[in-house]
Amino acid sequence: MSAWRSYFVLTAVVGFLIARPATAADWAISRFHSAVTVQSDASIDVTETIEVNFFVPKHGIFRDLPFRYATDRADRISVPIELDEITLDGGSVPYEQSSFADTVRWKIGDPDRTISGEHTYSLRYRALAAVNFFDDYDELYWNVTGSDWEVPIRQVDATVRLPGQVPINELQSRCFTGAVGSKSEECRFTTDISSATFASNDYLTVVVGWPTGVVTKPGNYDQLRQGGGLGPGWRAVFRSGPAVIIGDIALPLILAVWLWRYWKRQGRDPAGPGTVIAQYDPPPGMTPGEMGVLFDERANQRDVVATIIDLAVRGYVDITETKEKKLLGLAASTDYELRRRKRKDDPPLRAHERQLLSGLFADGDSVRLSELKGAFADDVRAIQSDLYRQVAEQGYFLTDPSQARVRAGLVGGGVLVLGLVVAFTLFPQLGLAIIGLLIIVFAGVMPKRTSKGVTAFWHARGFKLFLEKAEKYRLQWQERQNIFEQYLPYAMAFGVAEKWSQAFAGLNQPPPSWYHGSYPGSFNSLMLWSAMNSFSARTLRSFAPPAASGSSGFGGGGFSGGGFGGGGGGSW
Repeated sequence: MSAWRSYFVLTAVVGFLIARPATAADWAISRFHSAVTVQSDASIDVTETIEVNFFVPKHGIFRDLPFRYATDRADRISVPIELDEITLDGGSVPYEQSSFADTVRWKIGDPDRTISGEHTYSLRYRALAAVNFFDDYDELYWNVTGSDWEVPIRQVDATVRLPGQVPINELQSRCFTGAVGSKSEECRFTTDISSATFASNDYLTVVVGWPTGVVTKPGNYDQLRQGGGLGPGWRAVFRSGPAVIIGDIALPLILAVWLWRYWKRQGRDPAGPGTVIAQYDPPPGMTPGEMGVLFDERANQRDVVATIIDLAVRGYVDITETKEKKLLGLAASTDYELRRRKRKDDPPLRAHERQLLSGLFADGDSVRLSELKGAFADDVRAIQSDLYRQVAEQGYFLTDPSQARVRAGLVGGGVLVLGLVVAFTLFPQLGLAIIGLLIIVFAGVMPKRTSKGVTAFWHARGFKLFLEKAEKYRLQWQERQNIFEQYLPYAMAFGVAEKWSQAFAGLNQPPPSWYHGSYPGSFNSLMLWSAMNSFSARTLRSFAPPAASGSSGFGGGGFSGGGFGGGGGGSW
């Protein structure tokens, strides 16, 4: 492992060399004004006016602005940036545009000339696909200033204008101030028809919401949000010649062969039977969440939802569907109330089940899913960690599956970053970066099941076969009491709940005691599956972390530094 240790050391050295140190208070930002105009195609036009005072001679300032944002759902959202114009004191000024990772930098000023005193910079740019679309409203969640500035900002104000007129009572506004993650709202705002104005004396993030229909979601919206590249200069990395053959092709191929052999020794599961045989029960002693991790080596949010339903079936939770009328009674939104039930004969619960119940009912014995939005993400991560730890402690995996991926992923990520730094700063070779990507790819297959885990895994595959094709095995279940409800959480963890429900559609069954909803006509299993499908979708939205880009800034999920925009800057 000495080679990997060397890569980490080199990465740390490069990071130290390129890190920008904080500067002394030799300049100040006296005012930061942002004029944001929302366009009908979900883009926004932004004009930033930055008033500065240089106490010592400077060439100018630089402005960093992200164009791609990581989320806690392990994906990334892009908001492409198109620069229009940069001016200094109303006139033209030299500038350089560069990008690294997910941020564009505009370095403004003449390298052969310094200035001092008070000056005003103006930056005009467009951010594409910046509007978030929700079922009931649309929203701009925009980090006006960012908080990565060398100096504080004394005065901040911003105006957001919409493309059409919106009644004041239908225009929602909110703002946050301070460092990233702050819930402070030390800001002021006013609204009129189709616009909102904000002011603060600190870093500022604003949220403006309006009824659907004012802005149209463009056809390439999803493509824009999934796009984004590594920025200018990427093509210059490619060049022909023997160096490319050796550095960019031969070395990665050699490493790929080594990784394959390493995986066969350290990551491949012991051999299983090779034939799937239907099993009429889940692996002994496994909860739906644990079985979900065993099956695909990941603690998905679907496993957490299945755990909620399993606890409800076992008598720990009641679920009640509620309706709230909107638009003068012409429409209604669905919510779900979860109520904790006490059992006299409570058997010991697993760690992930205890964590789930304590997280759901932290403030009392009942909670609505809408109240959890943005507040339950930490509990979900703790539940997932419990599931990973349990399957390892119970002997199904050699080590915690998530840690096995993380360890290999960190090595690959370090090598990838080092490779990109080398490619952009030293010599144009992609080989090291490709090696990093290969390690990251192999990280996904490094969790290794034990012999016990392989046996349980093939049992789980047989159980999934039974749930998928239950009609074929009717003799094995038709006399068993409550089997539909008992195995429904497992079917949800497998993603085959609809097929499991279809096998019972023609049978006369009473509604479950733990779910209270509306069943038009006589109850049947497909009605419960439809209700659980709706419940699952609403629950997954409640799991969304507050830091996820593209999530709403209203309710309990907003905070300073959220949404898009942000970044910071400095002087040079």
